[in-house]
Amino acid sequence: MDEEEREEMELADAMSREVFDPVDKVFNMQKRRVTDLAHNAYVILPPAQPIEYESLLELRRQKQSQVFREYRVEHCDDQGRQKSNITRQQAEGLKKLKKRCDEGEIVVCSTDKSGRLCVMPMEMYQELGKVHTAKDTEVDEKFVNDTQRRLNGHVSMWIKSLDMGADWKHHDRLRETQINHSKCVAPFYLLVKDHKSGPLSTRPVCGAVNGMDVHLSNILSPIIETVADEMKEKDEVISTDDALSRVHSFNEKQSRATHCRDLLDPEEAPGDTAEFVFSDVLDEILGEDWESEPAVREAEYSTDEEEFTKEEQEVDELHEARERQTEEIIVAGSDIISLFPSITVEQAEKLVYEAMLETDISFEGVNYEEIAIYIALNYSSPSQIPANLRSIIPVRTKARGQRPGITSAAALSGKPTMSSGQWRFPRSQFTTEEKRMLLARAVAIGVKAVFRNHLYQFAGKTYRQSNGAPIGVRLSCAVARLIMNTWDRKLKTILAENKVKFETVFRYLDDWRGIMRALAAGWRWDNDKLRFRSAWREEDSMISPVERTCRELKKIMNTIFSNLQVEMEHAEMFEDKTLPTLDFRLFVQDNLVLFSFFQKPVANKCLIHKLSALGENSKIASHTQNLIRRMKCTSELLPMESRVIVINDFCRQLISSG
Repeated sequence: MDEEEREEMELADAMSREVFDPVDKVFNMQKRRVTDLAHNAYVILPPAQPIEYESLLELRRQKQSQVFREYRVEHCDDQGRQKSNITRQQAEGLKKLKKRCDEGEIVVCSTDKSGRLCVMPMEMYQELGKVHTAKDTEVDEKFVNDTQRRLNGHVSMWIKSLDMGADWKHHDRLRETQINHSKCVAPFYLLVKDHKSGPLSTRPVCGAVNGMDVHLSNILSPIIETVADEMKEKDEVISTDDALSRVHSFNEKQSRATHCRDLLDPEEAPGDTAEFVFSDVLDEILGEDWESEPAVREAEYSTDEEEFTKEEQEVDELHEARERQTEEIIVAGSDIISLFPSITVEQAEKLVYEAMLETDISFEGVNYEEIAIYIALNYSSPSQIPANLRSIIPVRTKARGQRPGITSAAALSGKPTMSSGQWRFPRSQFTTEEKRMLLARAVAIGVKAVFRNHLYQFAGKTYRQSNGAPIGVRLSCAVARLIMNTWDRKLKTILAENKVKFETVFRYLDDWRGIMRALAAGWRWDNDKLRFRSAWREEDSMISPVERTCRELKKIMNTIFSNLQVEMEHAEMFEDKTLPTLDFRLFVQDNLVLFSFFQKPVANKCLIHKLSALGENSKIASHTQNLIRRMKCTSELLPMESRVIVINDFCRQLISSG
């Protein structure tokens, strides 16, 4: 087998393990391998490879062993301890700090943005933590045991419902890995916000990768992430490159439009030849109605017509044809205030259910009988089951006795739940629409279970999180992405209904940026509608276009979801008149949006230190990529002096790093 054939085989193997096929839009958890899970308990070595391949592996092993022995002789003492890269005084200080931490005298924690270390007394650390735990409920060991059994019931039913690992016969190994018996509760710790002025505040962080809800989260997250990825009319970007590509596209469109307008002399009507040459280009860039008469511009004087019009609707109709936006380009930004703590379980359950119904993804390998039983197990009585599902959800075979729940023996068992004889179905077949409703409701129930059963430990006590998305859980980010994608669609709908257009929009989770033409003076969001009043125009003319536009956008955005409120950002709010966004800053110049590299003031001023234990080649590669990243975050439309400033800052950081 040659190298090309081996690569093709490895690619085919990788594709067979991907649970989602983006080409055919098929999601199938039967492809899940237990060895692809982070919590896989053990591995089974593969069978022997062909003799040529085994020989190459042995040669590689011998070479690695030789390099290791040479490094140990050169850099380690007789006991194999690597030479320290810190001084004796530093080593003594580190030893004393560790001793004080072990004795509970002090706490050494990280800062939130800068990556520095913060030292404080244990009492102070616990007081800061009480700010975050005050609204949560302290629980005892019995509650922890009940929660673990409840979550195990959900995990067990999902493994059976999705027939996880069937393609690899990993069903039993998946159950062994994902059914929790350790009663492990996620640790809770704090990051100090040293980048904010005022009283000391902290950000709560939860190491939920070790929590008892991690397995249910890891089953549901791929489903919701895939649905979020495939949602239409979203403005989400996944990286700096993705965001800057949209800025590039806007600038190119602006440049082409300006160039075409310059080619046509505005003082002379174009001849037939000129019109023929440029008509297609102008149709594409300026719109098909570029030849039509321009809309009526705002009058330079106020009118008394509003004074004689009593009804609000009549006043709105009077100004319906008025221009809502000027020709000035602005960049507006917004940020959701405390996104994750503001998400409610009711909102998450509702929007996940709706997104699952709308998606065009095909789910294969799903056992819908198990899904239907799973739904029945999560309602204490048939009357609580949603009305659209009651005719297809199974009913109990016996009316007496306690109704089986998610912690029943049949749910926790690896055997098919129907084999318990506790349920019977009104009919044996489901329609395609019914299957979609069943799966959507089941996923929503699973999300609710994670939100309602998130436990953490702080200062020797165990708490159940009462509000917001579970801290540190993968599912929280997946649900937040789905909610924000829905937020994008609702914002676009509102603006389209009010005849406001964006040139370019992008959003990184909850950090939103919009490039648009500024709202004209006099237009305000009032009673769920964009309205114009002459009196407002006089007031709005006293503030800048970007400020009045952001003021009205904030009102609009705050009407989308009442629990998700925004704070606006624009360049005029910052000293350098630029808008920080990820690792670049945006600003408008000649109606083009330019950008340059940005680093937070509290960010570490050093790079990888010279004394770092990393290999020399790794250091060089990292520094090279760092400089390339800074150059990519600096617009090519900026003068060379701007690039030189970025390079000089990088060189100063290199010097500071030794």
